[in-house]
Amino acid sequence: MSKVICFRATEAMKETIARVMDERMIDCTTVMKLALYHFDTYMRKEATRAKNLHEIVEDLEKHADPSQQSFVNFALTRPRS
Repeated sequence: MSKVICFRATEAMKETIARVMDERMIDCTTVMKLALYHFDTYMRKEATRAKNLHEIVEDLEKHADPSQQSFVNFALTRPRS
């Protein structure tokens, strides 16, 4: 049986999800499934398994597009009410 998973999204997350949905003509669930699949693939790499959370975030930021904001700004900024 499927399980519902919920979380509070920052404005940056909502904007990113909406942009990807519009660009790819896919729904929000598909965006989230693809993101999790990609992250799981990254986390299964032997080199990644040896890293702590700080090192994982640092590695992801190092490989991000220069226009991408920091993970802290993306993930921890409080959503607008």
